[in-house]
Amino acid sequence: MTDKEKFELLLENKEIYRCFIDNDSVWFSKKEDIEKYSDYNNPPPYIEFSQYGYELLNEIFNALGIDSELV
Repeated sequence: MTDKEKFELLLENKEIYRCFIDNDSVWFSKKEDIEKYSDYNNPPPYIEFSQYGYELLNEIFNALGIDSELV
């Protein structure tokens, strides 16, 4: 699954997922799974973006139909 497909999945199901943003990764999990897995040693299943930072921002802009490119 590409980052664009992951973003579109998140966008289409934003009420189901919660997104987590760290300085070196971005991922999302189903809210119901987060409640089930309250132990940080056993985290909930998640979907992680391959890129983050400006690469992910460019993918988001493109998925939203904004004409953008990395320079």
